[in-house]
Amino acid sequence: MKTLVIRYTVPVEVEVPDDFPVKAEEVTTTAEYYANDYCDGRFPHSVEDLHHAALRLAEGAVHGAVDAHYSGRLEKHFSRERVCAMNVDIRNSLAKRCQDKLGDAHLVNGGTVEVSVSQLAVARYGDDHVVLCRGDEKWNGEPGDYELATRTVFESRDAAEVYAKTIAESRGAIVAPMPFAELRTGEERGTLAYWTGGAK
Repeated sequence: MKTLVIRYTVPVEVEVPDDFPVKAEEVTTTAEYYANDYCDGRFPHSVEDLHHAALRLAEGAVHGAVDAHYSGRLEKHFSRERVCAMNVDIRNSLAKRCQDKLGDAHLVNGGTVEVSVSQLAVARYGDDHVVLCRGDEKWNGEPGDYELATRTVFESRDAAEVYAKTIAESRGAIVAPMPFAELRTGEERGTLAYWTGGAK
């Protein structure tokens, strides 16, 4: 059988004072020890909880992907409007047959937790905003594409809106929040092929 490896990374910020004397490398060493302190047949309780959560997430993702896959195939074959209860039963049957062939989920390398620690110069508080505006008019007369009006990240919406008012109305300035922790990269749905039907 083939193997899918699903990796979950959950960044955690800890605010420390500007004169914090401990280096990031020291925290990494200690964090790795605490996370992988395997003793008497068990990891620390918090790590065991992390393992169980990751396994549940992975199993749910694979089973959900199977359901979505066969739903998509059904809609392509019958069109969304013609999908009826009988066809849904067929989808469920196909999905179950596929899911029944799945093996159990296992932790990679016995559940070793990979740790990396970096030290930020400035802690972010989640209220960051950026300002977007239209670029120069295109050669065919269409409005320019939206782009960053400035590389400055504003620490509040109010500060960003004050700056946005200094931009000509024709540029259509927009103030947008920057939820860094919610951004996801490297996904198939971020490609052109996904939205034009070229993704496999």
